[in-house]
Amino acid sequence: MRDTVKTVTMRLIEQQHGRATIEQIMIEAYRQQGSEEGAAEVLGISQQTFNKWKYRLRIADTIEAIALTIRYGGEP
Repeated sequence: MRDTVKTVTMRLIEQQHGRATIEQIMIEAYRQQGSEEGAAEVLGISQQTFNKWKYRLRIADTIEAIALTIRYGGEP
């Protein structure tokens, strides 16, 4: 399986956040904001881009688990 190729924008966001990977940054932004739209806004990207990246980076299941936790409570 081929490694995920990061876009220039992904790499810029990583640089702005120190040592964190784009996957970690997106997950934390979603956890803090509680929505794709909110997470995308704090990252400076569109909600559509956030959605596309979560599948490209293979973090959609993690985001969904956080969404369910936010909706129904419990630990993510």
